Amino acid sequence: MTTQTLTQKPASNRLSTQDDKRLLSSKIKKGMPLYRYKGLKESSMEDIYSCAYNLYTSKKYEQALNLFRGMAVYNHIDKRVWMGIGACNQILQQYNKAIAAYFYATLLDADDPLPLFYSVECHLALKNYPQALAALEVIKHILEEKPECKVSRERAEEMRGMIEQGMQENHKK
Repeated sequence: MTTQTLTQKPASNRLSTQDDKRLLSSKIKKGMPLYRYKGLKESSMEDIYSCAYNLYTSKKYEQALNLFRGMAVYNHIDKRVWMGIGACNQILQQYNKAIAAYFYATLLDADDPLPLFYSVECHLALKNYPQALAALEVIKHILEEKPECKVSRERAEEMRGMIEQGMQENHKK
């Protein structure tokens, strides 16, 4: 018997594996988090999130980032996880990665302007002024429909004014 014969899976196992892959892909496309498919409990995911959050608040950003990333694989629809990834990357000055995470958080909850505010901060750190203004425009649109968010609207307008003023001053130089 050759080594190849020993390591080859029977055709029925390969088919099962392919079927499993299709089933998993179908479940994820329908929004099912991987942790549910794998039979993990939601309480386990909450425990991991708590650990990641505690690492973040203890200023252990790289360790927190690793946990948040792992969580994103198993629970890609938890906005808090993507906010954690964004926050860690932002503090570690990995602004493009932070922007991507905040964008995903925005996709998960389009009515929450907070991820966009943080992405504006990242764009400003990168001196991406047009992108910062575009994000502020989206924030303005979100907040138009929320009269209770007057302070956030004012903050967005102040930020917009400062960015436009800074762009004009840079243009004059």
